[in-house]
Amino acid sequence: MLERNFEQEQPTPEQLAAAKELVASLARRWHIPVALTKGHQDFANTLCPGSRLEARLAEIRKAVAAP
Repeated sequence: MLERNFEQEQPTPEQLAAAKELVASLARRWHIPVALTKGHQDFANTLCPGSRLEARLAEIRKAVAAP
């Protein structure tokens, strides 16, 4: 979980690194395809995770997919 208002603030490099590591670990453990890595906006009418983090989800997916 990343805490901040990502409508107003950018995720920190440390938050992005932690998110990539966590998503990669969970994807491997539970055999979850990278394409299924989504934000809350994909499932509910919400601003979460915020536009500035939502814009980085492709980066997180790409990092998780890398060997």
